[in-house]
Amino acid sequence: MKSDTALKSDSIREPQQKRSIAKKKRITEAGIQLLCEKGYYNTTTVDIAKAAHVSTGIVYSYFKDKKDILISGLDMLSEQAVAPLLATFQEKLNLSDFLEHMEDLLDYFVDFHIKFQSMHQELGALALSDPDVNAFMVKFEKSLVNTLPNICISHGIDVPNMYEKIHIAFDMVENYCHEVVFYPDEAMDYVVYKQEILSCIHYLLLGSEHAK
Repeated sequence: MKSDTALKSDSIREPQQKRSIAKKKRITEAGIQLLCEKGYYNTTTVDIAKAAHVSTGIVYSYFKDKKDILISGLDMLSEQAVAPLLATFQEKLNLSDFLEHMEDLLDYFVDFHIKFQSMHQELGALALSDPDVNAFMVKFEKSLVNTLPNICISHGIDVPNMYEKIHIAFDMVENYCHEVVFYPDEAMDYVVYKQEILSCIHYLLLGSEHAK
């Protein structure tokens, strides 16, 4: 006799009709919101079903378990998040008034972290213990960062070791956002911190002959 898990896996289907597709999307949206707000271990599939206004059986007809809902929700959010981030980078990256445009971009990244604050914190904790969540986080970062060198080149910025320098810049921006949003330090002057990061990025991407 098959286990409950096996039965659930065998019964999972991919919706074809608009109504079913909308229902799965509703479950995904309700799930990712609950999982990030209440925490992964404090949320059950029953909670998600209730929030999505469907039965638990309907949830299991589309998903194996709550982790499956989480990953589906993360895929959905990454599609919604990566494109605007890249579009903003494309728009803001400009050799004319470079520092001003990069400051606008840095502020955008801070706002992005604020918008997805609960999700970011929950995923950061889960990534330490769950290989699937960790793999998603790595994939998300790569899908974002690996596109940036081509955008830089399209704007006339083409320096040696571009890939490595973009990663260094990205790590600095991430660390700045995390400090400002999640772990503010009262002793830190974040105006100065921001300007130092912008100067470093300016040096990395434009070279010492352009540094101010």
